[in-house]
Amino acid sequence: GRVALAVRRDRRPNGDWLIFKVSDTGIGMTSEQQERLFDAFTQADASTTRNYGGTGLGLSITRSFSRMIGGVVKVESELGKGSTFTMEIPAEFKKESSEQHPSEAVPLPPRDKAVLIIDDEPAARTVIASALAEAGLASFEAASGEEGIAAARAHRPAAIILDIIMPHQDGWSVLRSLKNDRELCEIPVILATILADRELGLSLGAVEYLTKPIDTEKLIRTIEACGGGNRDVLVIDDDQASRDFLRRILIKKDWRVHEASDGVRGLGLMKRLLPRLVVLDLLMPEMDGFQTLSEMQQTPELQNIPVVVVTSKDLSMNELEWLRDRAVAVVTKGANSRSQLVKALERQISAAE
Repeated sequence: GRVALAVRRDRRPNGDWLIFKVSDTGIGMTSEQQERLFDAFTQADASTTRNYGGTGLGLSITRSFSRMIGGVVKVESELGKGSTFTMEIPAEFKKESSEQHPSEAVPLPPRDKAVLIIDDEPAARTVIASALAEAGLASFEAASGEEGIAAARAHRPAAIILDIIMPHQDGWSVLRSLKNDRELCEIPVILATILADRELGLSLGAVEYLTKPIDTEKLIRTIEACGGGNRDVLVIDDDQASRDFLRRILIKKDWRVHEASDGVRGLGLMKRLLPRLVVLDLLMPEMDGFQTLSEMQQTPELQNIPVVVVTSKDLSMNELEWLRDRAVAVVTKGANSRSQLVKALERQISAAE
């Protein structure tokens, strides 16, 4: 058999890194063995301890030490052919980066977008998404690190809320991948986890480290400090007079108003803008408000955008109940309902601000 060590220095957007690779031509491991290899007092096979000795602590300690300085340890192996262990650590460890504050975060790209939630726990994602929606912030979700990185590349979120403890690819690895990607490294990342390792998280480039259960008010303040909010409101209504009336109300509150005359155009604008709020008429040509809401619920990046429904339709109890499950307010058009509409909009504007 053979064991080889290779060391190199790698220049990346977030600084220089040292890469250590140890390769052998030994017995190799299955994917199941690799998944539990870094657990303390664990080895790939019980026979390993019997035949070769050892406590099963070496890799766990190595990974802990590498994480303390912002690094990572990973393994690639093929049963019967051997294994390669890789440790990547920053060439320079800057302790002062732990003093970083959300208000000093890297500015966002020109267009404000939604917040990406990466967490393997559906309940945790729901809690965070609900808190963001109440604050008027759009969000979309990913259930794994791999899915999260792909979603970040596809949608370029305004900010990312990232859990650390996830199977297959943990949050440390996801954060490292994001900060090493030229196109994604500027996106502010907020860590949300049960682990108490704030200094490590900030040293790896996170703008804030929040421990679970999440303080949602602090989370919203952090996102706002990162620039995660936007001032876009989309009005979808086929009646020009109604759109003009809504525009006047919203502009007075310093919001950017965008308009669409039907659901098809509205969805197209929505996907491009990811607005803070949608004001939606129900009776429209091509695609009505019911269809538009259904499409929004089936589109991950749109399903958490708050919607105020405005309609002249005489709604049945079933229709009203359906709408209330999907919209934050339902207002009936009419001469006596303008004040009601204004109040509904002002409530949503206040929540968004």
